[in-house]
Amino acid sequence: MNSTRFPRRQARTLSLVSLLAAMPIAVSAGSQPAVRQKPAPPTAIGNAPAAAPTPPPGAANAPGPVQSPLKAEPDQAGSSSTVNLKPAQTNIIDFGTFTLGGSVYSTGAGDVVVQILDSNMVRPLPRGHNKPDLSPFNSGLWLLSPGQPRYIGSNHELGKTVNLGTFPAGVEVVLALKVDDYNCFLRTGNPTNNIDNLDHVIFRTFSRGAMELWFEDAPGPLGWGRSDRDFNDLVISLGGGVDRGAVAGLLQAIQVEKGPDRDNAIAALRRINPQAAANYVAQKDGPAN
Repeated sequence: MNSTRFPRRQARTLSLVSLLAAMPIAVSAGSQPAVRQKPAPPTAIGNAPAAAPTPPPGAANAPGPVQSPLKAEPDQAGSSSTVNLKPAQTNIIDFGTFTLGGSVYSTGAGDVVVQILDSNMVRPLPRGHNKPDLSPFNSGLWLLSPGQPRYIGSNHELGKTVNLGTFPAGVEVVLALKVDDYNCFLRTGNPTNNIDNLDHVIFRTFSRGAMELWFEDAPGPLGWGRSDRDFNDLVISLGGGVDRGAVAGLLQAIQVEKGPDRDNAIAALRRINPQAAANYVAQKDGPAN
């Protein structure tokens, strides 16, 4: 019985030895483990590239990650093989600065130009801001001073542009909205000149270019009568020889100050509005240097 099993056990042992002898040695003394090679990617038939995997349904409409645009710049060593990737500069929208109430002054440096705007003509607005809304009230825009009152246009004459001419430097330019339904003027400047002692204009000023004036056309505080205090019933663009008072303040300082203080005011005026400075100096002291 034992003699009959021995050949089978010997055959199994020989088979195991043969199998081990055929396998490569994985680790030997002082050697590194063998690295298993990744299988080569499948190739398409012929020379055509392999087909891309089919995206899941709806993937085309899924929002992707938002990345800042990059631009390549050479490193400090000036190497052409190494670049530093930095976000590209983007244009910043100037939404302007909104200020409730205030006055407008002439710089004397050019004609004053008014344009009645609609929602498609105003500059880009911050998110959530009230857009211009055509008021059902019949309102007229007037120039009350300097000079005799002058009618400029109706709140329904969108796009109308009027050149008011040039005014003396430093004088206040008073614009007003006349609402026929209330038979009153709602002015820029000191709110005590309005029927309700409230400001009825918001100034929107920018780093450069014309300012915007946003009017509220109903008197009274919020919740009183028809007033909603949204300041979008009439919007105008006001540009040319006007500003919010910087030039007027310097002109006043030039008139009252003497010596170095007056010279400093003239120098500041020349920096912010060279034409206004040249006009004033030419009128008071002869030709400017």
